[in-house]
Amino acid sequence: MNPVNLAPDRMLAGERAASMGQSNAGHAPRRVMSRSLEFSSVFLRIALGTAFLSAVADRLGLWGGFGQPNVSWGSFARFVAYTATLNWFLPKAMIPALAIIATCAEVLLGLCLIVGWQTRVAACGAGILLTTFAITMAAALGLKAPLDFSVFSAAGGALLLASCWKLDSAPPGCGVRALKSRRDQSATFDSL
Repeated sequence: MNPVNLAPDRMLAGERAASMGQSNAGHAPRRVMSRSLEFSSVFLRIALGTAFLSAVADRLGLWGGFGQPNVSWGSFARFVAYTATLNWFLPKAMIPALAIIATCAEVLLGLCLIVGWQTRVAACGAGILLTTFAITMAAALGLKAPLDFSVFSAAGGALLLASCWKLDSAPPGCGVRALKSRRDQSATFDSL
């Protein structure tokens, strides 16, 4: 007799064990995938958050003055001038306010990403901010500048993080929470 045509309660013990072994074989790769997704999303969250805070520290002069190694601005006044360069199409009167708004947004988004609070919203905001920054960089400095500084890559990473984050703000059916739910449903189904 073919065990596929038998009801589970009529299978021989060895056949049942073999079929359960086959159905449980997929759980180990799912656990690895779930842990990998969790590690990479936490890594990306912290990397984006620290990048935002490092940029703010640079424009406040905390990494040193302009001209020192690895210092881009060194003072807020130099950052305001850079903001004016990127946003050449805006009235000059708006530039200082825009520099302050961008700095406040980067501090808020950086802290939210690092501590993991409202991660989905923060990641989406980071993606929008970085995309806007990349577009203005490309318009003012040419396409090579945002590519060299990986601004498009960071924006893509932030938007990816927003689509797969799982702990504090993702709805059911998204990210690792969805994988766990599917795994639980699969385990329930497999036990039937």
